[in-house]
Amino acid sequence: MKKSSGFTLLECVIGLLVVLMMTYLVVLTVPCLKRSSDTAAGIDTDWYLCLQRLESPQYAFSVQKVTHQRLILLNQVNHETYIVQGGRQSIFLKTAQGGYLPLLVNCSPGSLRFDQIDSQNVRIECQLKNGERKNALLNFAEEG
Repeated sequence: MKKSSGFTLLECVIGLLVVLMMTYLVVLTVPCLKRSSDTAAGIDTDWYLCLQRLESPQYAFSVQKVTHQRLILLNQVNHETYIVQGGRQSIFLKTAQGGYLPLLVNCSPGSLRFDQIDSQNVRIECQLKNGERKNALLNFAEEG
């Protein structure tokens, strides 16, 4: 008898099993990768960048008025009034003339709160979409 070249049925089944196991591993790892892309480190970085912008010496903000939902600041460099308030999912820095800059996204609506400690310090609190609560003490320049 002549031996034919080719794959046996057993070799084909083993090859299919290997391909199925590789596919199963990929299907399991993709959701983990998606979840890890929105890590706490990234959220913390965004929070601290938001705080850094508000306390930046470039703007030299001083506190004008504080309510639980709004923070009104005076830019001592250009003497413009700015408002920090929450939106649907973000914290915005708005000008009195209507322009705005998003400072932080993924905030729960209505969770932003300000409390004035003294003439230069304001406590800010916010709950993020993932349920994590953030708070900080902002230190602004003296009005002058």
